[in-house]
Amino acid sequence: MRVREKIMSVGLLVLGVILVADALGAVGPLERARAVYDKTISGYVTEYESKMLAWPDRCISALKSERTRLQKSGDLDGWTAFNKEVERFELDRAITDAAMTAGPASLRSILKQCEAKRKSYAVERNKKVVALSQKYTANLSAYQEKLTRAGKMDEAIAVKAEVERVKQSKAVVSARFVLDMEKATPPSTAVVRPGATPAESASDEGAKGVVKKGGNTIYPSGAQPPRDKNLVLKRTTLNRTPHMSLGGSVNVSAWEASQRSGGKSSSSSLYSSYHSKSTSDSRFLRLMLRTGRTGLVLTDLHVFVQYFSQNVSSSVGSRAAKPTQSATRTITLDRLDQTARYIDVAPASFGSRSSSYSSRYSSSSYRSSSSSKYGTRYYGAIVTVFSTKGELLYQGANRPQLREYATSEAPDFQGAAATEAVNRAREAYSAASRGHYANPNDPNLDAIYQSARQAYYAAQAEASAVRAARDQ
Repeated sequence: MRVREKIMSVGLLVLGVILVADALGAVGPLERARAVYDKTISGYVTEYESKMLAWPDRCISALKSERTRLQKSGDLDGWTAFNKEVERFELDRAITDAAMTAGPASLRSILKQCEAKRKSYAVERNKKVVALSQKYTANLSAYQEKLTRAGKMDEAIAVKAEVERVKQSKAVVSARFVLDMEKATPPSTAVVRPGATPAESASDEGAKGVVKKGGNTIYPSGAQPPRDKNLVLKRTTLNRTPHMSLGGSVNVSAWEASQRSGGKSSSSSLYSSYHSKSTSDSRFLRLMLRTGRTGLVLTDLHVFVQYFSQNVSSSVGSRAAKPTQSATRTITLDRLDQTARYIDVAPASFGSRSSSYSSRYSSSSYRSSSSSKYGTRYYGAIVTVFSTKGELLYQGANRPQLREYATSEAPDFQGAAATEAVNRAREAYSAASRGHYANPNDPNLDAIYQSARQAYYAAQAEASAVRAARDQ
């Protein structure tokens, strides 16, 4: 048995011993058991964080090893691709969507292995958290029953409150959620038309030339989008990036809208209380495009939209967090001239969850309280227009601070569209899960959650088929 498995077994044994120790006159068995449990959970988190800190260096080492092999074999193109990724990775210390969909197959293979290893750390931690919480709450329930039979009602109520605290804690709820995702079986009936992206397979041409692809709505030249009374669109200024010349071939205007929702959950007893709140923010972006001069007609354009967010946590203020790319959207335009052409970009979802717990016990002066907050908030967007050859025709950001994150390199549009389909499904899944876990007894939210989960795995299956066809 490995050392950490022995430690976990000993920890579980200690919890059981402590919870029956009051039969021998021990003082504060619940407080001592809670301390052991919380310390063990903290140990899992610390172990996970240590692995995550070392993970980028392990990936960089693997990339450098392959780079050296390619250099010794005389493969200059391969060495160049790996060297470029090593330099980028050493700065960003993260895997990007662009890196996962570009470059030679050997590079993508190593990055996929690195990503799988990163995910395995979370799975390992979550399994430990769930196993420990199940054993702990089982011991607590047995202890609660014993106290009740003995007529110690105040102590029994306090133990019941501890069971609820553990079950509703951020560590346990999030661990169960991630493990449920891993257990779900992706549908095997997903079909992708040969040579098409998932978004194109789901395309639908509506009335009067309106085309819907992958959640994006493309209006014909000169057509005004319909008004939606549920959305309030506000003009947002796009600041040209350093990659953009003053006299561009394409002009773009943008409007934004937000649609917020949320849920609350609470429970309380004589000695404790628990409250949680979840919020969801769907961001909508409308674009108006036209060519930059009279008589100029462009065909087969790619509009690339990058959504950025900031992490929200208890320890780091959301406004102090560094913005990161959280979603992308790719739209293809068959033709553009000086007549205005509108696009309603598929929305991106952001959200956060906060919780607080407090308790007190009549048998002692002991009091405890805790709170947590995590999630993301919308920061801004970058809009880029590329020609079919990958030439940059326009680029603007609605936050000046985002200009340093802009790139002039065109992405792999086929692979990007497949990734976007998965990301959109993941966003819907995350939003549905927040509502489900905030209101676990609501059958409607549960149905939405189950449907979103199946859609997410269907998108994953479709994206895998697209990438397999592309790599052949």
